[in-house]
Amino acid sequence: GRDSDAFGDHTITCASEYERIHRHDIIRDAIYDIAKHAGLSPVSEARLIANSQSRPGDIFLPNWRSRQTAFDVAVTSPLSQSALPQSSSTPGAAIQMMKSRKMTKHFRPCQSNGVTFVPLVVETLGGWDSDAIDHLRAIAKRASSRSPFPTETTIRQLFQRLSVLLQRANAGLIAARAPPMPP
Repeated sequence: GRDSDAFGDHTITCASEYERIHRHDIIRDAIYDIAKHAGLSPVSEARLIANSQSRPGDIFLPNWRSRQTAFDVAVTSPLSQSALPQSSSTPGAAIQMMKSRKMTKHFRPCQSNGVTFVPLVVETLGGWDSDAIDHLRAIAKRASSRSPFPTETTIRQLFQRLSVLLQRANAGLIAARAPPMPP
């Protein structure tokens, strides 16, 4: 691949498809793990739309807040060309843009099949959508009821884990494109 820019901005925004999928998948897997630990019976990559190969949610919970729910993890960059004009002046703009795209694409098909669609959007720089935070906190709270740790510890550990996984994936992208060291 192409060498990184001095700050790695281009790299974390325009990684290859495989690298973007890997970054997405490690976040998805961590959320799946905590949902499983919470006893929520998560299903990964479930086909939820009748007569369709579409998988609108990365994690399906059959009974989340008394509803079938599809969580769709999305990683977006506030530094992308499409988001930068808004995100440079409005914090969270890239999150809202991605959330809107996801809702436009998946909300109605899920709703028609009795499934609540919830995008879990995080920025490459680490900011989470407020609705995602609410759901993740609630899942961690549920997991804490099945562990010896206090609720706030479980919540803190989940967000620390998600942050480390995201930034480690970003660091891997940058390291893979770092120019060679001079002799």
